[in-house]
Amino acid sequence: MENIRLLVILATMFSDNRSSIRETVELPARLADGREGWTKNISATGVLLELDGNSPLDSEVSFEIHLETSVGPLKLVARGQVVRVQPNGNRKGIAVQLVTSRLEPAE
Repeated sequence: MENIRLLVILATMFSDNRSSIRETVELPARLADGREGWTKNISATGVLLELDGNSPLDSEVSFEIHLETSVGPLKLVARGQVVRVQPNGNRKGIAVQLVTSRLEPAE
């Protein structure tokens, strides 16, 4: 059921009728700089990532989120702007407002 809700949210990302519904979900994420972490929540307009290290406020980040679906593995390839940084123990919560995103088959 979780994958179905997530696919509905992802589908809104590619429609004219964007939604700000936020879904709490932990999925593996990898930044372009090689850091790895997890999503904490995701919506059509943004994602909260939990990562080691820091991404400065207002910086741009590129990342991939991997999904297992009934049609096979997919990845969300995205770029966005860091709009909030919050400490979370040894890790950081990085809130990213999406600038671009696309869904691709995972290799």
